[in-house]
This record gives sequence, C-alpha cells and structure tokens, in this order.
Amino acid sequence: MVDTMSSASAPWMKFYPRDWRADQALRAVSLAARGLWMECLCLMHEAKPYGHLLIAGQPVGNDMLSRMVGASLDEVDAMMAELDKAGVLSRTRNGVVYSRRMTKDFQRSKIGQKAVERRWSQAIENTEEKSLPNRYPNRSPITQKPEANLEKKAAAAESPPPQEADPPANAAAAALLEFDDLKGRERRRAVTDDAVALHRRVCAMLGSEHGYRNDLGEVVAWLQAGYGEKEILATIEAVQRRQTFQLPTSLRYFRQAIADSDARKRPEMPARRGAASSEPTPDLWRQQLRQWGQTRVSRGPDEASWPDYRRWNAAVWGPPPLSGRCRAPAEMLEEILHEFGIDRPEPAIAVRGAR
Repeated sequence: MVDTMSSASAPWMKFYPRDWRADQALRAVSLAARGLWMECLCLMHEAKPYGHLLIAGQPVGNDMLSRMVGASLDEVDAMMAELDKAGVLSRTRNGVVYSRRMTKDFQRSKIGQKAVERRWSQAIENTEEKSLPNRYPNRSPITQKPEANLEKKAAAAESPPPQEADPPANAAAAALLEFDDLKGRERRRAVTDDAVALHRRVCAMLGSEHGYRNDLGEVVAWLQAGYGEKEILATIEAVQRRQTFQLPTSLRYFRQAIADSDARKRPEMPARRGAASSEPTPDLWRQQLRQWGQTRVSRGPDEASWPDYRRWNAAVWGPPPLSGRCRAPAEMLEEILHEFGIDRPEPAIAVRGAR
C-alpha cells in the first residue's frame, strides 16, 4: 500500500500521554533514551511509509541521527541499543526502525477514510438518480353516469323541505320558557352544591372521605325528599352509636333510618272533612310489606332484634301486619304472606274454667 501521509497533509499526530507513561518498556529505559525515541517518532511522522525511520526513502543510521539530535555517536549508539533491548522499537526485514503503534494507527485511519469515501459516493449517486415521471394512471378514472345526477336532483325536488320547530307564539312566551328552564337549572345546581357539602360532612363523620365517592346521588335523593341536613347528620350519628354498627359499604345503609326519623318527627295532622285521604297508595303498601317480609325471613320473627330502620313504623303505617288490625289491603297482605311463606299466628282458644 502506497503511503500518502506527510507532514504537509497531516501536520499533527495522535499522542496519548497515558499510554506513553503506562508503557512498561519505555519505563525501563533511561530518560535520555525516552527523549531520543520521541525525536524518532517526530521523524517517523514525516516519513514515507508512515511510522518508519526514513528520510527521502533512505534508512536513518545512528551517525545521521546523532547529527540531527545534536548528540555524540557513542551516546546515540548506547541509547538505540537500550531501546532495542527493551523492545521499544521494532525493525523490518531490511533493518529499518519503525513504531508499531504509529503503523497500526495509520492502518485504522486508512480503513476509516475509505469507508467515509464509499459512503459519500453512494449518497452522491442517490441524489443524482431521478425517477421518471409516471405518465400512466395506476387505476381507471372514477366516472359517474349522468343519469345518476338527474335522479338525485329529481329526488331532492320531490322531497319536502325540513320542518322547523314551531317557535313560541310571542316574545313573552319565549322569555317565560327560558326563565323556567333557567330556574330549573339553578334549582338543580343548588341541590347539587348542598349535596356535595353534605356528602363531604357525612364521609368525614364516618371516617372514610374517599370510600363513598359513588354515593353522591344518594345524598341528592335525601335532600330532594325534603330531609334536613341537621336531621340527616343526627340520624347517622345515632346509628353510629349502636353496638352492632359496622361501617357500611354504601350510604344507602342509612336511607330507611333517615326516613323513619323524619316520619317520627312529623306530627300527624287530623284529617279534615272533605280533605284528601292521607292513606298510602297501593304501591307504597306493597313496597313496605315486601320490605317487612324480607326482613322477617332474614332476621327472624323477633322484631325487637331488627335494626331500627327495618322495624315496622306504627306511627306511619299503623298496626303491624300480623296484629289483625293492619290497615294494608287484605288481598295484598295475604299475597305478601304467601310469597314469603309467613303463617298467621293461630288465634288463642278460650278454655272454659281458665282464669
């Protein structure tokens, strides 16, 4: 391989001080020998081939080297022998001194230079290539028959125009509708805001601020039913004080207790002549009886052991179902008893002579 590197094309060379100081062979020679070897490296950098101790293609002898470095021939002979013995320098078959490190670095640089030139040549070729224009369509053109356009126009002409919603009769009616809608939105917003505040207080009271996130609707239902905030909080606190109380998984647990508390606090108004009857509707009777039957089946016949919110509220519904004086419709009561398999208690038989 022809060496083209010279001092003109490469005025500098790579030098690694750490490698220089870590070379054991260099550490074994004298300071003067290391200085002479540095002079040789500088001469090798300007030589052809690179890394060889040559001047104008001719080997540099010790006598010429002594004149170039300004030392006597005996000193140069001794130092070169010291470097050769320590294995610092190497010699070719012709006896030319060369540096192993410099020749290896030069070979690596030439390989890298060729790779860069090859990569740049490929990039230039790619930019010079120009694709021919596509003069032929890749697919057949999309056309539409004129008959189709005529059919669409005829169908559009026959179809009646869209009817708009009837506007209000006048501006006053429109304003009234808008006012009613606005009032409804404000009322819903107020209920929601109050429910959010009450929901936070209930969660803080139960010690579970993040456990009832999905129960905000239950609190909204309480407020919409007309229950007061103080009444709701007092009822929940009363339920908490029970010995059998356990933290519920949902706020629906307090629904019946709040309803019962509200019913107990409302005084019964005497029925006025001609006024509408306050008797519960059949749907309410059925719901209440079904709840009573479910509780009796699950909790047992001893109603004293039932939770307060499950017990029969005589102040609202009158005598209990099995008392014989229940105000619920007789057919509905029999249906509920049959559905849950509840038997009526047998009436007591009077025995003659019994006291």
